[in-house]
Amino acid sequence: MVSDKELITALRCSSDVPPYETVCTKCPYHITEELDGFSITACDVDRIGRDAADRLEELTKNPSVGAADTSPCRGGNGEEGRNVLSKIPPSALIGKG
Repeated sequence: MVSDKELITALRCSSDVPPYETVCTKCPYHITEELDGFSITACDVDRIGRDAADRLEELTKNPSVGAADTSPCRGGNGEEGRNVLSKIPPSALIGKG
């Protein structure tokens, strides 16, 4: 399975018009197929959906897997209730900023 970051990027990229991510050749979901003598390049959206469903199912079966990424910060450092997601560096938010 691909990394969470790759999966998130692929979900956003395949949903945006114009394309979210322009470096498609490096994407693990980038496919090129031959059809009636033509070369067709696209996202493997079926595989993206299956991988996303698998990841969500994994998180649902084992909530502790994603708990560090989504639970409120309880470190006793004055940040009670602040969502850990707010600490993600801007460089990790591909296409944002």
